[in-house]
Amino acid sequence: MSRAEVEGFALSSRQKLEPHIQRLSTSYPDNPHARIAEEFYRLASQDPNAAAARIREFLGSEADPYGIGISGWPITIIKGLGFFYSDLERESRETGLKGSLGFLDTVTNYFEAQDVVEKIDDPWLVGDILANRSLYWPGFRRYSDALKTQRTWEEAQPTIDTAESSFWLAYAMARTDITAPEVRQAFQTAYPELVDQTNDAIAAMTNSSALHEHGRHPEISVEEGIDKRLKERYDPVLHNEIRTKIQEAKWILLPDHH
Repeated sequence: MSRAEVEGFALSSRQKLEPHIQRLSTSYPDNPHARIAEEFYRLASQDPNAAAARIREFLGSEADPYGIGISGWPITIIKGLGFFYSDLERESRETGLKGSLGFLDTVTNYFEAQDVVEKIDDPWLVGDILANRSLYWPGFRRYSDALKTQRTWEEAQPTIDTAESSFWLAYAMARTDITAPEVRQAFQTAYPELVDQTNDAIAAMTNSSALHEHGRHPEISVEEGIDKRLKERYDPVLHNEIRTKIQEAKWILLPDHH
């Protein structure tokens, strides 16, 4: 991902989709999997709700030799859902989320499912996936390992320029145990919309994790679990905002979350 792509996070969903439609159309002319992905992107640019409703159909099945398998095209399609996921009404978001999880849950090797989640840019989609399936947490070492050694904004530019996911970059930037204050503050100033939606995802994941802990250890309240996670992980500047977002509860938590 180039820095321009990170900076383009505030573009409309149609603007995000168009260059990918062009790339799929011209770079893989004879690849049937690319045609499936291109059809999904074209539908999404015209009717996002219909694309969300049909995503499970486009993803096919890992076990289906005529489907797209797990060889990279599911990443393209689920990543594509992220380009318009936060623009959808809640009902369509839930449909798209169920379709994505329905595919990921069929993947025999959950490490491959984690590879998909690791490439998604949209914070709301990542947050909803992980709030419902913590097993698919991919880690973010490619960002944390680099940012721990990059103590100035200038030093952090290579990590920003080469990020494969806007969300996981922004998530690493929010962590006080990883990012230097100068870098963290500069990132928050440079990419306010990305940071805002990343805080929505952090709220979803923090609440879900605290709920699960309370289920295992009833003596630990959900509020205590939230307090602990905020203090251990995130910039104090963000705590009030994340708490507000927890109250807003923009996430989707399905009955079968785990």
